[in-house]
Amino acid sequence: MKDIEKERDDLFKEKEKLHKDVIDAEAKIRENEFQKEENQSNIENYKTKILEQKQVVTKLENLVNLTKEKF
Repeated sequence: MKDIEKERDDLFKEKEKLHKDVIDAEAKIRENEFQKEENQSNIENYKTKILEQKQVVTKLENLVNLTKEKF
């Protein structure tokens, strides 16, 4: 009977550990999903900044070309 009780206690401890592992994994998943959304937002912001910089470069190139044509 003691063997069965010990096995039951061991199984209970293992179940509790696995339950904690599941909770930790779910928390990590939520954290990663939040990070993914934040990264996606950062990517969109960088794309916008890059597009704005490309427009500035294009304007400057056009200005340089106009200046070259005058001289």
